[in-house]
Amino acid sequence: MKGYIQGHDWLNEKPMKYWSFPASTSDATKKETVRNAIFSGDYIGALKVDGYYQRLLKDEDGNCFMIARDRNTKGEVVNKIDWVPQLQAWMNILPNGTCFLAETYLPNKEGSKNVTSILGCLKDKAIERQKTTPLHFHIFDCMAWNGEDFYDREYEYRISYVKILQNTIYIHPTEFFSGEALWEHLQMYLAEGREGMVIMRRDATVYNKRTPARVSIKIKRELKETIDCVVIGANPPTKLYSGKSIETWPYWVDEMTDRRLDVQSHIIPYREGAPIVPVTKNYYFKMAGSFKLGLLDKDGMMHHYGDLSGLTEEMLTNWRDYINTVVEVGGMMLDSESKVIRHPKLIRIREDKEPYDCTEEQLI
Repeated sequence: MKGYIQGHDWLNEKPMKYWSFPASTSDATKKETVRNAIFSGDYIGALKVDGYYQRLLKDEDGNCFMIARDRNTKGEVVNKIDWVPQLQAWMNILPNGTCFLAETYLPNKEGSKNVTSILGCLKDKAIERQKTTPLHFHIFDCMAWNGEDFYDREYEYRISYVKILQNTIYIHPTEFFSGEALWEHLQMYLAEGREGMVIMRRDATVYNKRTPARVSIKIKRELKETIDCVVIGANPPTKLYSGKSIETWPYWVDEMTDRRLDVQSHIIPYREGAPIVPVTKNYYFKMAGSFKLGLLDKDGMMHHYGDLSGLTEEMLTNWRDYINTVVEVGGMMLDSESKVIRHPKLIRIREDKEPYDCTEEQLI
């Protein structure tokens, strides 16, 4: 029968909805709840892409379906697999009796409206539009594989079948994290302005309605953690270039005198034994490698808490101008005991703040 796997009608199955905090919940309570859940080790999480939900189904007879949450005016599911030829080609190689959950999205242009601008068209028009902006698929759960129905299987088991998928041009199995790595990636994604994450208990089964409270938790941008730090110095840049473009790399110095050579490739004399070495662009132009970040302890003493990279060339060149500047950083793992901020990402410069505002109390 169409849409069936082991007697289960996945064609008409209601989409599972993920639990989120009630609107009345304070941000502080949300953060504490999420932090405790993540560090309990009972949860696994993955990036939530801002796209359009799709169930990708290949039934026991090999019929392929791409089904969204919404139904037509008659209450019927709508199969739009023919609107996306690149998906059809991928599903053709899947074993019969397989079902994945995915978000359809446009890279660098996320948002459900951008997806419906394609899938809302007639089939020929949708295919035409995808010649320049093809839809991609973010795979995040597996409901069945090779004829085995996973409706009663736990989340950790189901996602093991997502992990075996190969990343292709259009098909992207998500990455899963737990514990400290999950917290770090949550903060990184939120700092980058991504949609958020969904975390689920390892033992969570499939629900044909909203999951019970805290079995799953949808985490949105209000959980972003940022702190204000002081720029207290800079780290030297990495000297030696170790990339793959040494043949054309233009930045070289005399190994004996550190004299900068002309900006051009010097690969021939280098291979002939000349005492020269390729160096990083930052080293060649005497830029900083990263900024040192500091926080004040309760006694007013400044401590080095971490390093901030990913900065503009202007900032790295003129790093002395930024000493004692207050910067807001996010996307990091905070560790107040070892006095380390790991993987911080610059959010903005805080001209409205002074160094004395940047205390260790922010880490509590």
